[in-house]
Amino acid sequence: MDRISIIQSLINANNYSSYLEIGVNRGYCFFNIKCKNKTGVDPRFEIPLWRKWLYIFKNTCNINNNYIEKTSDDFFKANKNSFDIILVDGLHTFQQSYKDIINSMQVLNQNGYILIHDCSPISAASAQDVESINEAKKHPEYEGDWSGAVWKSIIKFRQEYPNIFTAVIDTDHGVGIIAPHMKSTKQLSKNILLDQLHYSDLENNRKELLNLMSIQEYQSYLNHLGQ
Repeated sequence: MDRISIIQSLINANNYSSYLEIGVNRGYCFFNIKCKNKTGVDPRFEIPLWRKWLYIFKNTCNINNNYIEKTSDDFFKANKNSFDIILVDGLHTFQQSYKDIINSMQVLNQNGYILIHDCSPISAASAQDVESINEAKKHPEYEGDWSGAVWKSIIKFRQEYPNIFTAVIDTDHGVGIIAPHMKSTKQLSKNILLDQLHYSDLENNRKELLNLMSIQEYQSYLNHLGQ
């Protein structure tokens, strides 16, 4: 199970009709999602026209796609729409990922979900809080993966919104899930200082810091939705 199947499972379980993706790039996730109305936001799309047509044939939901070539900040400033489900997968810095989460909260429909990719980095090199993958590649231990400092956004959100259900599903580099309509049962201490947190702290206390959820636990939750 990866972020695509998680998003699709929530769309199917709740009969959602509107999907927003922040950070589309080549469209790996965006094109595969089946939802009536899909909006993709990216400051620079890397999708040739032939690829758009190809994925219309593969997934007819793509015929109504709305492509917005803006930074997420500019998009949220101008946006007038709301969405049932949102994926945050844009710039992987702590500051920007947290801003994207907070802005997503403002346009999320009642009973909606926010999903966040890259919340559980696999190494110190992949957890660098830098502005681009090219900067991340300069790390001597870089091995082809960059999740950035999105994990810190999950911790900050849990501290600032302790009553909102927030967890990270332990798959696909960590898929964060925020459900404003659900109460949190596991709260995080505000005494944890983000500017003093290092990857080693995450490695030693990943389950508690991220409220890590196994795939089996997520599937059990999903089954409960269908009852």
